[in-house]
Order: sequence, then structure tokens, then C-alpha cells
Amino acid sequence: MAEHKITSFHQLPITGIEPSPWVAQRTVEELSEKLTPLLEHEEIAEFGWTQVALPLESDHGIWDVRDVWLRTVHDAGRARRELRLFAADHPTLGRVFQSRPTPLHALAAQLEQVVRDSAYMSALLELFGTGASVVVSRAGIVLEEVGIDEPDSAAAAEQLKALFMGRRGESTERDQR
Repeated sequence: MAEHKITSFHQLPITGIEPSPWVAQRTVEELSEKLTPLLEHEEIAEFGWTQVALPLESDHGIWDVRDVWLRTVHDAGRARRELRLFAADHPTLGRVFQSRPTPLHALAAQLEQVVRDSAYMSALLELFGTGASVVVSRAGIVLEEVGIDEPDSAAAAEQLKALFMGRRGESTERDQR
């Protein structure tokens, strides 16, 4: 096993094996196994999230999944921003991670956990690309633009920063749908 290339941090010595830069990646089939139950649940109309990968000049890039949402059959007419699972009370489910667990709550929590799990990053990138708002329903999967262009440019890095770090409270036209 290789030794660390960096030998200290805050004047503390670092010794031992070279840490792995990535977690072991799950396959598209494993992702499918996790998301299929959501498509089969009669109360779930559609669900989705936004994902962006932005390569940087270094060996690593930025990977972000956010705005995970779920629309039940009882949520018709509501904007996606109202249906987010983690940020606030979902109109039908309440606080997904604090509510009394039901099968529907468990599936909502599973959706949030799976798409945010970096172990599924390669599968999500393979299926949906480097920048998309993903909408999944029984009728199909629709990929919508998220407004990141020229992913290798400094301007795109600023767009990503603004989109994912600076506008948490603002709604967008996409959120209104």
C-alpha cells in the first residue's frame, strides 16, 4: 500500500496508507433496485432532483444533488419547491425524517438518501449526465436544463456556486412547475 503524499496537517504528522479518494460506486442496476419501489407505490405520482457535476482543473470536481422532491397523488397543482423532502414540511408527508414512519415515508427517505449518496454518483452521471433536473414518473423520465453551460469554464464554476450555494431561498422558474 502506498504512503500518504501529504505528510502533515496543522503540524500533526500523517502516516499510514493512502486514503481512497472515492467511495466504491454502485451500479445502474443497484440504483434501479432502490428507485423502482417508488414507481410502484400507488400514492407516488412523480419525484425528482437536480444534479450537477462540474469538472475542475484538479483531479476532482464538484458533484451536487439537491432539491429532492416527491409528488403524491394528493399534491396535484403544488410547485416542486413545496414538495422538497429535506428542507421543510412536505404538504402531504410533513417532515419526512421526523414523522411517524409509514411505507410512504420510508420510500421518501430512501429517495433522499439514495440520490444524495456519493456511491450512486457514477450511476446517476451515466444515466442523466452532468447537469439536469431529473423528473421521474411512470410515463417516463424527463431531463430539464439547470442553466449551467460550458462546464469547463470559470464562468460555469461561478454559475454553479450561485445556483447551488447562493440562492437557497430564491425560487426559480423551474421550481414553479
